[in-house]
Amino acid sequence: MSQKTNIRKKRFVINSDTIDSKVEIQTLRYDIGEKFMEELKYFATIHKYDERKVFKEAWNQWTNQDSIQMQINEEVERLKNAGYEGDVLDKMFKSARYYFRKKQEKTEEVPRKQYISLCPRFLEQIDIFIMELLKAESHSPASAYEEFCKHKKELIVSQVNILINLKTEEIYIKLKKTFKNRFHVMKTTIQKLYQQSTK
Repeated sequence: MSQKTNIRKKRFVINSDTIDSKVEIQTLRYDIGEKFMEELKYFATIHKYDERKVFKEAWNQWTNQDSIQMQINEEVERLKNAGYEGDVLDKMFKSARYYFRKKQEKTEEVPRKQYISLCPRFLEQIDIFIMELLKAESHSPASAYEEFCKHKKELIVSQVNILINLKTEEIYIKLKKTFKNRFHVMKTTIQKLYQQSTK
């Protein structure tokens, strides 16, 4: 985190006499300096499991140490000069108590699976089939999918052959989920259009 104050918003002021634009910078977020942030993190880690009262007592002792008090004074001055009008010590306490103390070590992220899309022709055929089905009679997404599987076997087989990198169960889930999602979207869209036309 940078020692500089983060700038989140710009408001432009136009002087009509000279038509020159002047930029007024409004700071909405004031960050604690990187050096003192490390001190806060260290304190929060040591007192991570302290109850509120014990944590507060430890905080008071810690902030009264000469070396820490000096750094706090520097931070207070820096933030006040940057335009911060709040209670700096309270800001520090809350950061230690409610942010750093509860911040967990980042677990190793599991890489996301690469998204495999279905071919556009297959999706188009799903849409056409759903449209025809909705015109003829009322269906649930599950019964509509059964009808699709019954009448579009060749189309499904050609799509399955493209998804050879997936397991059989994954293919089944993907096809069914895609169909049901598209069915829901199309049915909702048709209902909205019908409601608008009858107004």
